[in-house]
Amino acid sequence: MIEIQEVGGYFETDERGFIINPCAPEKIDQAYVPLLDTIIEDFQAKAKNHLLAVYLRGSVPAGKAVAGFSDLDVVGLLKWDKKYRFIRWGSASWEAETNAALLPSYPFVKQIDLAIAHHDPSFPGQNLDVKMVLKTQGLCIWGTEILHSVPPFMVGKAVMINYKWVARNLQAWRDREGEWKDEAEEAAFLQDMMKTVIRGGFELVLQRVKRYTVDLYPCYAAFAEYYPEKEAEMRKALHTYLNPLEAIEEGRALMSEFVPWLAEEIQTTLINR
Repeated sequence: MIEIQEVGGYFETDERGFIINPCAPEKIDQAYVPLLDTIIEDFQAKAKNHLLAVYLRGSVPAGKAVAGFSDLDVVGLLKWDKKYRFIRWGSASWEAETNAALLPSYPFVKQIDLAIAHHDPSFPGQNLDVKMVLKTQGLCIWGTEILHSVPPFMVGKAVMINYKWVARNLQAWRDREGEWKDEAEEAAFLQDMMKTVIRGGFELVLQRVKRYTVDLYPCYAAFAEYYPEKEAEMRKALHTYLNPLEAIEEGRALMSEFVPWLAEEIQTTLINR
């Protein structure tokens, strides 16, 4: 059982209040380099001349990865052609294949997340959520750097994205009821959901906190400060994220009671305002 630890922090901001991206090439542990080279080659082979750039985001390019627990988050930006459906954010079709082929050789990586998204330079505001994530916590590791043309972000609604997914993912959970292949598949969904819940809860209070983070413990702590009556439930969400299989019953209970409350609070506080 993994215990909750008070780890993580907030992004720094510059003198104007803009969020500073903590990622840098020199912060990437060299153990990841061969794996990243293979992933880039896969993107090039699969996307061919549609590939514009490959970005690494999250804890690895920030130098904060925890061996055996941190995911490797990679985003392939694709050139958009009007002949194709615009992809705002999706999983690469070869993600499962990549995980099966590469994870045995890289046991310090928990999971490889391969996302794809289109970039249309003629519409600067298009797909702003992806641009926000890359601008604040991404690093271009291959191809054309697009972030120079993306304005910086301040702490505020523009950096909130998880609250949009809480109700949608709750409905996906309800739609899958009784149809899980096994408990491991259900636990994996719960783990992803709890991450969204914790960050979505933080976004409820972000404008009062006036600081930005994606680290889960600070998200939980900030939410608990402003919603003390719901602190125990959010702590259970963090515990379930850390121990999805062992805490599966706890996760199911949260999906039945706490998450619907959170979705309603988000609707009232963030969406309807």
